Amino acid sequence: MLHGGPACHGIRVHDDPKRPHRLLIIEYWDNEVVFTDLHMQTPRMQVFLKTAEEFLMESLSSVFGVKL
Repeated sequence: MLHGGPACHGIRVHDDPKRPHRLLIIEYWDNEVVFTDLHMQTPRMQVFLKTAEEFLMESLSSVFGVKL
């Protein structure tokens, strides 16, 4: 588990054995606003997203859900 910031309670990265070039990243945030409006807009995430476009085979997608 990694740590992504003060409102982040953990990050888990999983690979897909059937699709070795695909990763599933699960992040645990306080709420959706912190994730989308604060975290995703930080300079480091903007740099990462721009850089990721150069090496990703598919576009990034994200879904925010509630942990049950």
